[in-house]
Amino acid sequence: RLPVHWTFDPSQCWYDWQTLIGGVLAVGAAALSVYFLRKQISQTDLLHQAELARQHNAVRPVTPIALSSISDFCHVISDEICDEIEHRANNPLILDTDENARKRLSPQHIPDNVLPTMQALVATLAEKSKIKHVAELVGSLQIMQSRYNDLDLQQAGSDINLYGLLIDCAKVKLLTDNMFNYGRFVDEGNFSLFNGQDSEKIWDEIHKKSQ
Repeated sequence: RLPVHWTFDPSQCWYDWQTLIGGVLAVGAAALSVYFLRKQISQTDLLHQAELARQHNAVRPVTPIALSSISDFCHVISDEICDEIEHRANNPLILDTDENARKRLSPQHIPDNVLPTMQALVATLAEKSKIKHVAELVGSLQIMQSRYNDLDLQQAGSDINLYGLLIDCAKVKLLTDNMFNYGRFVDEGNFSLFNGQDSEKIWDEIHKKSQ
């Protein structure tokens, strides 16, 4: 039989249309659930972004301190290398005649405040180019330290390795110098050398630093 009109028998009408009504209510409830879920996700994302901004603003003012430590580290290493190069230039036969010639340069280590600061900074950065810049800086630092401390001064070809270390040092210095203005809130732009710049131009800057 056909369902009765609701004005004649409302209870029977509810009974006849209960499946449809239930379906409509279920769809409405699902739509409301999706709406509130999206709203909650949006609010959570805003809170997360606000927390990241707070953490970034906390670590950014101390970043120049870590950068200064890296700069000092580079100067110490470059001074050691240049002193050795000058010593060899004044004593060209030292490796052949002096049995007491030193085998290693004075050991140096990355300052303790550098890696924690760089890690905290990367955790709050969103731009991939900036993250890549900091990652390149940390990687170059670790490579430079390892090559410097492992350099055998009595090994054949050590002269070339000394100049190669100067290039490593110049690269770290360039990557460091590019971050100072950002850390000091002087420049809000992208400090990264990996934001579309020509790699040949970057290496030209590195060679200038080494000079």
